[in-house]
Amino acid sequence: GNASYALYLLHLPVISLLCKIAVLLKINTFGLGGAMAAFTLIFGACLGSAVIFHQWIEKPMLNFLKQQSSKRL
Repeated sequence: GNASYALYLLHLPVISLLCKIAVLLKINTFGLGGAMAAFTLIFGACLGSAVIFHQWIEKPMLNFLKQQSSKRL
């Protein structure tokens, strides 16, 4: 839930990059099994990158901005 905005921001570039890598690795030659494996890995990468982005970038930035706004009030 908290990382949903990060997921919104990151999902398209992550999917695009990993699909290009999957095509370069010729995952498409493995049929349905390859597609399901690629989907699972790409889905997990999207979620993982969103959680990491939220924890390491978004959360500290929001805390910093809260501190700055409370100093001004």
